[in-house]
Amino acid sequence: MAEGQSGSDRGVRKVFFFTKEKVSSDWRDLAFHLEFEQADIDNIAGRNPDDKSRCMNLLEEWLKCNGDRATIEVLMEALSEANLQSTVDGLKSKYPELNAPPLSRSQLERKVDGGHLPEKKGDKNEEDVSIENAFLGSMRKYYELRLTKFKPLIWNDNFAPTIDDLFTELDFSSEKIKRLDDLFNSNTSGQSAARRCILIEAEPGGGKTIFMTKEALDAVSQKTELGKRHDIVLLIRLREVREGETIEEIVWDQCVDETTEGVDVQSIKTILQRNQSRVLFLLDGYDELQPKAKADRQAIPKLLSGKVYPNSTIVITSRPAAGVQQYAQPDYRASIIGFSFKHVMEYVGQYFTVVGNQDLAKTLIGHLEDDGLLRDLVENPMFLTLVCVLWEEDQVTVSAGTMTGLYDNLLTSDMSV
Repeated sequence: MAEGQSGSDRGVRKVFFFTKEKVSSDWRDLAFHLEFEQADIDNIAGRNPDDKSRCMNLLEEWLKCNGDRATIEVLMEALSEANLQSTVDGLKSKYPELNAPPLSRSQLERKVDGGHLPEKKGDKNEEDVSIENAFLGSMRKYYELRLTKFKPLIWNDNFAPTIDDLFTELDFSSEKIKRLDDLFNSNTSGQSAARRCILIEAEPGGGKTIFMTKEALDAVSQKTELGKRHDIVLLIRLREVREGETIEEIVWDQCVDETTEGVDVQSIKTILQRNQSRVLFLLDGYDELQPKAKADRQAIPKLLSGKVYPNSTIVITSRPAAGVQQYAQPDYRASIIGFSFKHVMEYVGQYFTVVGNQDLAKTLIGHLEDDGLLRDLVENPMFLTLVCVLWEEDQVTVSAGTMTGLYDNLLTSDMSV
């Protein structure tokens, strides 16, 4: 299935309801002519209860993956090729403007590149666009201020490197998976790319939080394909979610500067409803969600189950066996297994570059090469950070005998990583 950056979808989305009502049981034929792969079609069939909802899900996925290339003209051509001409005729009857000659190539290019075509009935007005732009700008700026630097050691406020200073690639259970982009690519994950919910599991200290933080920053900067396909990237720390909060209140609390002019809880709701197929929720730490916030009719369970924003995309992290499946059936499940030794060496080098003592990096790597048990323990990113700190202060304490107990304590602690 073709992929591209989502752009203005207000024109094509207006025909979705009519199309799904008319196409219904013939949605698979339409999917084929919209160039969906069979795995994607099967996935859509499996996660929706009836043909009309499958057709609507198909159209939303097509829009999400093709952005500005998902035009009414392309849809009508696919309908014709699928022998659904009656639906095309019905669209032209319901929307007389579709009988006009199609846009020229130069007009289409001008539209994609940000040129202005005559405004149609139902389009966003200037105030809506202004508020939406303010929301997106506030979100990006807030992330830059809040997420660029982090504190890997919760007991040391003075050690606050940037994400780029210390971020090291994690290893997943599948060697083909390195980033979130890979989890939405059927060529690397081996399954359908048409997914609403992906679950990523890791042990305590396994790097879930820094992974999600890095992905959020790269997505809002459009450095990743996932970021290019989603205009709105919402990183939500589930440990900060309170009982009774709505999704919009959570976003207001965690994702934007509350002083942004024109942006409030109601405007956030309007923006998310209008653009939900281009919304990416990054939910970090389901196991840390307060028990009362996990109850039925609470915001996060409703989001996971599709009661709200069913056409959005969700990536959620958790420790294993935390109960995510109570409210969601993930389309794909991945596991972070920590650092390979190659990445351990890379992280050690980065850490001691930040603290200004590269000689310690060389001696610690040598020690790890000689101590097989300790080398296995430092596959855990948080524990490796702890070992680096101790190596600075007292190298004698860094031995397999003394560190095993500390490792066991980490696995049973409440550290959030």
